[in-house]
Amino acid sequence: MISVTKELDAGLIVIPVPDICYGEYDSSIERIKIHTHKHTFYTTGSLIYWTTILNNSGYNFHKADRYHMINVDNIVEMDSKLRYVYFDEQPTEDSVVCKMAYHKFIKVSQELLKLNSRIVLT
Repeated sequence: MISVTKELDAGLIVIPVPDICYGEYDSSIERIKIHTHKHTFYTTGSLIYWTTILNNSGYNFHKADRYHMINVDNIVEMDSKLRYVYFDEQPTEDSVVCKMAYHKFIKVSQELLKLNSRIVLT
């Protein structure tokens, strides 16, 4: 479980960590947006902090670039041309998607292909 808010300055609620698709730092509000399949939540701290804490708690998060961290266990498809990772089985216009830096994409895709044969690499 992770403590987040549904609105920027609302009260805390908890969500299950496995529900997280990715997190992104938004400098305009100085918060981390936590994206799930259905909602966006907010928390504070740094991406390095959250990536480290979540990994030390037994989850599998990676930095996607300087502003994003991804829950590797929720990736279902990786687009090597656009360097997008998809978290929905049937991607649509409203799908949860995150762009990755080139060098991070290569590293994560190689690791995932070794560990998880269900990942589609296009």
